Amino acid sequence: MDSIWSQAEKMMVDNALSVSFIGSVDTVKPRLAAFLATYQPDELIVTANIYDQAARIRSLELTPELNLFTLQ
Repeated sequence: MDSIWSQAEKMMVDNALSVSFIGSVDTVKPRLAAFLATYQPDELIVTANIYDQAARIRSLELTPELNLFTLQ
């Protein structure tokens, strides 16, 4: 990618990925807990950019298993 994108574009992607949590519930939970403790957000937007619809739905179904916040 270094030959394609600018330094600014690389920085934007790196910044976005620094607050992206990818993996199993056990992998995501401690990283997300640290993020929540550090930034104390009022809200959290959960997305799943997964092409396969069944996989995307399953990913979102796992969100409550994190037990880190209340879904309302």
